[in-house]
Amino acid sequence: MASEELIRPAEDVLPRPDAPERMRDLDFMLGEFRVEYTNLTTNPPTTGTAEWSAQATHRGHFVEMLQNLPAHDITSHWTFGFNQRDNQFFSLYRDDWGNYAQVTSPGWEDGHLRFTGECFGFGMYIVTQEDFEIVDENHYVKRSFVRNGEAWLPGDVINCYRI
Repeated sequence: MASEELIRPAEDVLPRPDAPERMRDLDFMLGEFRVEYTNLTTNPPTTGTAEWSAQATHRGHFVEMLQNLPAHDITSHWTFGFNQRDNQFFSLYRDDWGNYAQVTSPGWEDGHLRFTGECFGFGMYIVTQEDFEIVDENHYVKRSFVRNGEAWLPGDVINCYRI
């Protein structure tokens, strides 16, 4: 396709679409949260606290989450959205340690919203799964897992409490 074919006259501009209704599935993330985490990758497991906040952005097309873990001097950003063509959620993660991930989810299944995909973390590529579960309107849990062969090894358990 020639580049000229991509240019449309102004009268042919498409109207801005509304945010996908499925984005409402992420409303549980919105707001300010006090976080209590357990890192299961250390021996013995370590615990700590953090702060998370999330808000709808870009007219509701995305949710932007900011995470601050002061004990480890990590600030991270997560962007969540919904791909209507492929009928799946996606998430893009990045932090100030240089880690990043691109994961997808088909949506809620049996009370869990699981995002799975490849992550570059701490100098290596891994396959991760982030499993969200709503406890009540002011509390949700995120559990992470790392794939090792056919097994999923637990990485952490994070309880998020709305403040």
